[in-house]
Parts: sequence; C-alpha cells; structure tokens
Amino acid sequence: LANDGIVFVKEGSKEFVQENTQQAGEYLWINKTLNMKTGINFLKDTYTDNDIKSTSILSFVTGGLLSQIQVPNFKPNSAAQVDNYIYIANNSDDAEIELNKLVESGLATQEEADQIMQNAQAIYSNAASMPAWMLETDFVLESSLLLQDKKDIELRKKKTDPAFHGPLNEQLADVESKLKIISKKALDSTDAAAAVDKDVERVTDIVGEENIEAFNTTEEWKTRLDELGVEGGYDADALFHEQDGKIYINKQRAAEVQAITAANHELLHKVTASLFNDPEKGKELVEKFKKVLSPSEMKAVQKRIDDNYKFKRDDDGNILLDEDGKKITNDESTYDKEWFTAFSDALGKKEINWSDNLGESFLRLKDKFLNVFKEKGFENADFKTGRDIYNFIRDYSYNMRKGKGIDSKAKALLKAPVILSKEVSLSQTASDKVQNI
Repeated sequence: LANDGIVFVKEGSKEFVQENTQQAGEYLWINKTLNMKTGINFLKDTYTDNDIKSTSILSFVTGGLLSQIQVPNFKPNSAAQVDNYIYIANNSDDAEIELNKLVESGLATQEEADQIMQNAQAIYSNAASMPAWMLETDFVLESSLLLQDKKDIELRKKKTDPAFHGPLNEQLADVESKLKIISKKALDSTDAAAAVDKDVERVTDIVGEENIEAFNTTEEWKTRLDELGVEGGYDADALFHEQDGKIYINKQRAAEVQAITAANHELLHKVTASLFNDPEKGKELVEKFKKVLSPSEMKAVQKRIDDNYKFKRDDDGNILLDEDGKKITNDESTYDKEWFTAFSDALGKKEINWSDNLGESFLRLKDKFLNVFKEKGFENADFKTGRDIYNFIRDYSYNMRKGKGIDSKAKALLKAPVILSKEVSLSQTASDKVQNI
C-alpha cells in the first residue's frame, strides 16, 4: 500500500509540475507575445493564483486517478477516491482536456482516459443513492458502475418493445445479483461497532459533548427514554429530541442493524431544525418550495412526507385513527423542515430527475435559499443557477457527512438550543420508515 501511495503522489505531482509549467508559459510569454504583435487579446495575459490553483488540482487529480487504473491491485483511500471522481465530474470539460493531453503524450491510453470519465460519471450519478455506511467502504466505485449499468439497461427496456425484454431482463438480474454480492462484502468488511463509535465521535466534534448522549446497551437506552418521557423508541437506534436539542444514540442497536451513521442521520435533523428556528420563515420557504415542483415531483415528495411524518402512529408504527376512522395528522409545523430531506431522498432514489423547467423554478427561490442558509452560518452558500440549488439539496446529506460547508458560525449554531418542541425524530433502521442519508 505504501508503494502504491507513492505511485499516486509521483504520478499526480508529475502532472502538477508539467501542467503549471506549460500553462504558465502560455500565459506569461506566448499570450503577451501574441497580444503585442497583433493587438488582439487572444488569451489572458496574466496567470493568476486562481488559475494556478485550479489547473494544479485538476492535473494532480487526473494524474493520480490514472495511476490507480494502471497499477495492479491498487487500493486507494475510498473517501479520497470518491471526492476525486466527483471533482472530475464537476469539472468534466476541463478534465477531458487534461486527459487528452495525457493520451497525446503517451502517458495514458484512450481506453484509460475514457474509463476515468466513466468512473467519474458513475460515482457522481449514483453515490448519493447508496446508504451512508456504504460510502465508508472500498466498494463505492464498483457499486456505482453496476448501478449505472442497471440504469442504462432499464432505459433500454423503456425504449424496447416488451416482446424483446427477455435478454434485458437477464442482464438486469445479473447486475442485481452482483450488487447483492458487493453489498454483502461491504457489510462484512465493516466493523459495525467501531464504525458507530467513529460516527459518534465525528458528530460529537461538531455539536459538542453537551449535545449528544450515547449508550452502550439497549437497556441503558430504554432507561434514558423513560426519563425523557419518549414513547415508542425502544427499538430505535438513535433520536433527535427537539425539546432539549440533543442527539441520543443507542450504540448496541445501531451496530446490530448496521446503522453505522445513526449519529449523522440525527445531525441532519438537528441542522434542519436549526435552519427552521423561525417557524414563520421556515413555513414561507416550504410553501414557495412546493410551488416550484411539478405535479409528479410533488407527488413523489408528498408520498415520503405521508409515509414518514404526516400521521400520528402508535408504538408499533401503525397510523392512529380517530373516532370516525380517519387518520390522525400531525401539525404541519412539526414536519415542515422535513420537506427538503424528503426531496433530497427522492432525488437520491431517482424518483425525481433534473429538468430545465425545474431549474428555472428553483432559480426563483435563489434569494430565499441564500437568506435562510447565510443567516444560519453557511456563509459560503452561493447559488448562481437553479441547477446550483438543485445540486445543493441533492448533495446536502453527502456534504454533511463529509464535514463540508460547515463554518464556525454554523458549528456554533449546532451547539445552540433549537426551537422548543416536544417533537422527537426517531431513527429506526430496521423499519421501512427510515431514510438512509
């Protein structure tokens, strides 16, 4: 592994130096020469720090990922690999230019360059739909490629007459079988108890020790729930209690059901609760948000709201009925904040897809979103297009897990009490109601 790591650094560093030397030469000498001779500003005549930074990062990433493909049995850091491929996907046009240079120089084959772009697109399109624990394993890339194959086959089925679905169904079954095998391998590679401890430590660093309580056994968990007066949570692996703004973790249960990011799940509840400290502003934002959704998009999100938040339930999760046999509903103010989580989940499950119309609708929400998030400490939030807002919501859960986008003001917010409420957000991984983040 040490040698493989050195190969990555050498390969990436070599590209880093070559690219900056070449591009700096173009900007500092060639451009000035052309401009002086012709009077036409062909290219930028200065090479800024930002130019150096962006070019260097892209060269390092493309060169490094190439070494992963070329070196047999290379075992990269999973989190770094995912981040690098997402970076490539977000800068796909420039990445293709860099990869073409590698091909032209003989450092890479066209097949290797194509594979990097294919990997990047697969991870970018599919990582968000994986359960959180999967992202901590070494099987993200392999799973992403299979999930992309599955989507491609399903798309071909839609365009093919049912009479010819036989071979496509066999291909789908083969992909599904491979995904199940990988999922089992990933689970087997995970030390659930250690992963739960790591997750709790990570969230504790963000919210502070005074805002999280973790229990080693389910018996300790039950005793604490009784003290809090929380009903129906004995089988839960975690909960967020809005009345005191604390996160509670049942470590034994979380390990048993592989809920190895239970603490992070509840962190998202705490974040969204904090963003909605002002119920009136939160309600206004949600109502505007609903109006940008098409009927089919609204239906997908509403179903998640209905299945998870809208109705009162008994200790066994059954919906409660009134004397007339009608379902008893919760006050909307208690779950307004869940609309964005539900939308994010629907995106991850591909129940909603990007469209230009959706982008234009989101663009009308730009100022509202910016005001809410910047007021709550996300000072670097910036949306230039409707797609930016869409991507932000889609990637929100992923970025929270990676610790991105949380500045000092936001961290201070997370350590402060949220609005007083008796609401409890229970996380029951074994239940159909749970939403993987």
